[in-house]
Amino acid sequence: MAIHPTLTNYFLAGAQDNGSHQFSNVGLSTSVEVMGGDGAYVAIDQNEPQFQFVSYIFNQYRRSTNSGATWTTTNLNTTSGQFINPFDYDNTSNIMYCADNAASYRRWTKPQTARQVLWSCFKHGGQCNSLWVCRRLQLIRYILVPTAARL
Repeated sequence: MAIHPTLTNYFLAGAQDNGSHQFSNVGLSTSVEVMGGDGAYVAIDQNEPQFQFVSYIFNQYRRSTNSGATWTTTNLNTTSGQFINPFDYDNTSNIMYCADNAASYRRWTKPQTARQVLWSCFKHGGQCNSLWVCRRLQLIRYILVPTAARL
């Protein structure tokens, strides 16, 4: 779930098998489906909230540059990463970190406007199972599952 930094009742939520939704009403109410199918990770830029992101499977995303009024599809790759692929968004640097195939992750350097992506490798191999940015320390943290341990 991603909560808007200034609008009290606005948030995004991904729900596997039920899409990603935009909520803007008080209490139990209706929502707007931003992306159908398998909803997953979501983000709202906390210092520029007009930039919002929802994810589908693997490295497929929808992006809004106008506070959620309209959305466009941005597919970094339709087959790499995990089915429900973890990502985190660095609000300060405006960089999205996305899991990728074994021993790597994607560093989407211009998620607000472009598809420019760099790849980085994990030193010890394995598949990224969780990913988050430590904004205070300006570090990226991840949890790896050893490749041999995957079922």
